[in-house]
Amino acid sequence: MRSTRLNLPARMRSPMTNSNIARSSPRSRSRPARAWRCLRSTGRCSAAAAVTASPTAGWQPISQLGSGLIRMRSPPMMRVSRRSSSSIVSATINCVRSCAASTRVFGHLSPSVPPSVSLAWGCREDFMLRLRFGAMLLCLLPEAPAAHAAEGRETQLQQAFAIEARGTPAPVVIEGVRLLRYELHLTNFAARPLSLERLTIRARPSARPLANLEGESLARAALLVGGERGIDPRTIEPGRRVIVYIDLAMPESLPAQIDHLIQFEGTSAGEVIGGTLAVDPRPLPQLGPPLRGGPWAAIYDPGMERGHRRVPYAVAGQVTIPGRHAIDWMRVGDDGAALGKSDGLGAEVLAVADAVVAAARDGMAEPVGERPAVALADASGNYLALDLGGGRFAFYEHLMPGLRVKVGDRVRRGQVIGRLGSTGQASRPHLHFHVADAASTLGAEGLPYRLGGGTIVGRFPSIETFGQNAPWTVTKAAPTDFPGPNAVVLFP
Repeated sequence: MRSTRLNLPARMRSPMTNSNIARSSPRSRSRPARAWRCLRSTGRCSAAAAVTASPTAGWQPISQLGSGLIRMRSPPMMRVSRRSSSSIVSATINCVRSCAASTRVFGHLSPSVPPSVSLAWGCREDFMLRLRFGAMLLCLLPEAPAAHAAEGRETQLQQAFAIEARGTPAPVVIEGVRLLRYELHLTNFAARPLSLERLTIRARPSARPLANLEGESLARAALLVGGERGIDPRTIEPGRRVIVYIDLAMPESLPAQIDHLIQFEGTSAGEVIGGTLAVDPRPLPQLGPPLRGGPWAAIYDPGMERGHRRVPYAVAGQVTIPGRHAIDWMRVGDDGAALGKSDGLGAEVLAVADAVVAAARDGMAEPVGERPAVALADASGNYLALDLGGGRFAFYEHLMPGLRVKVGDRVRRGQVIGRLGSTGQASRPHLHFHVADAASTLGAEGLPYRLGGGTIVGRFPSIETFGQNAPWTVTKAAPTDFPGPNAVVLFP
């Protein structure tokens, strides 16, 4: 039998050695069962925790709180149901009062227990004292590791998801809101379907919840890789992968890391924790405008089914989302008009920073008449990639033929490097712009960035209204480092 020790004030300690505490007689081995039944019958902690125990299963370590305050042991089949903080406080007070009434520990020891007697398994009253102190602390414990219960869910060990967090963990400020944009890849390694119930994003190391996704919000954020339309992405068959797209509004005080608690249904309720990301607190480099004048509509939608954010590629041995922060810049009319005198074709495209041309493609002709199908390798049309330094590359796609620079050239911020076109996979003339971590149009991960010099002057309610040539709404002018979806922007 292992010992349990309670550190008490000096005047309550025994001069006896610890050897007395470590001993246990055959008779004392049956006392845990009687003690737990006695504890349950008192109902002292029922408001905060319902405790069931199997003494015959043995005693396992639960926790050590504080600096040597209490080291206690408890049955492995313990189950704790958490309630409101007021109930926990009330139950704790009841435990303390019960302990004080039975042993007079607050003031002096009970007459039946001389101060010189050490707390040991051989003393029943002292054992009950320790049990009541343990129960008092159990009322405050958020979980029991042997059988975790979260909001009434009993879980058991089972095959579950492999969790992989993808994306650069650097917050980007989008119209005053600081967001962390990334994805969770969940692969089902069980032999049966698993149903996603809830995703909790937590700060580490505190495990403080930052956001929850469940129900329809979880369904909208999830994409079943290779799945047909109309299939609920929250039900994942064996071997299948689902991607959960996350835009997390970050608090003012950035956590050092975040992780993810996944609750699911399989053979029974289960949960798994993973996908740890270290948050990068460094400010993002600010780039210059890629275009002049305007107004230009910043067309993108993070939730659009086939939008840049929702299209993963596996062309270089790994899954990447190069368009995680991509914007399609399209020319619109003045003062709320959907269409202007120009659709932007041939507008000058500018270098956003002092850089070196890392990659380029030229020579693809502008389409005439009906647009033919385009191969994946040609989807970007004519393009340029500028090496900004620090593992960042700025991409300009769908350019007109006749680029002004070539690979290896050094360019200056604001320099004209090409003209806006509609080559490749494009429905109308526009500039596709994004920043990535390699000079590959599809085999690189999209990175956040700041785009200085722009002023928001209006907005389209949605991509659909833009596509219907509906007018945009004029708003009060506001400078921005990164426009929100479908904002209308003027550049210098």
